[in-house]
Amino acid sequence: MTKIKTATGKEYDSDYFVEHAPSKSLYFRVVCASGEEVRKVFADSEETQVLEYNGKKYEGFTKLKNVDDDGDGFWKLRLTHG
Repeated sequence: MTKIKTATGKEYDSDYFVEHAPSKSLYFRVVCASGEEVRKVFADSEETQVLEYNGKKYEGFTKLKNVDDDGDGFWKLRLTHG
């Protein structure tokens, strides 16, 4: 499991993270967090201004487009550049 780190230092386990350049989107899964917390944190543009995953920084993905419950504490998200 790899960690996603937000701009303020919050860390979440993730088993999937993809940047889709043509749509200026990030697609990823957050593992073992509450839906309420996931929505609150990733909807906050101050948190998502800079995300770090596997040693690479992703900047400016500040618009939360989707949060889907994947079951058993897994959440699929889509952020777009904004």
